Amino acid sequence: MKHTSDVRSPLLRWAKLLGGALLTLSVLVPLQASPASAANPFGQEFVSRHSGKCLDLTGLNSTNGTYIQQWSCLGNTNQAWIDGDSQNDGRFTFLNVGTNKCIDGFLGHGQDVVIWNCDGTSGQDWIVRRPNSANLHILQFENVFYPGQCLDVRGNSTANGAHIQLWDCTTGDNQRWT
Repeated sequence: MKHTSDVRSPLLRWAKLLGGALLTLSVLVPLQASPASAANPFGQEFVSRHSGKCLDLTGLNSTNGTYIQQWSCLGNTNQAWIDGDSQNDGRFTFLNVGTNKCIDGFLGHGQDVVIWNCDGTSGQDWIVRRPNSANLHILQFENVFYPGQCLDVRGNSTANGAHIQLWDCTTGDNQRWT
């Protein structure tokens, strides 16, 4: 059952009004080419430090509950994310450009992180950490609804199709993104 709370972010209302048109934000870090690919023209890519693969919406499937995975960086819309701190409170929501749906961690510890209608709930809010003060482009995403739980490439896998889950925040590169 989906949890409810919070208020819908103005960023997502604007994205909806624009009908998915290109909306570029440079809230976290400027859009840059990753070591694995050229810059994504649609939005921001998040590249796993341990595998060099991108955070990817499986098959650009817009069905609620579709899992997030890692895949070779291709520069397409299922790997393009709009991020924003809509409330200026350090919480970020990540909207997939191809579906206008959000990354949601509401299933909890050890479970897949999925795509879901952007509904303003805290499972869709993320605290962006910069765990390496020497390199501010390295990011870690902690879920607000489940404090201490971060986006994690399951099993430290380097394979295409490895699921992204919520897991205890660690210092592992399978929880670090650029």
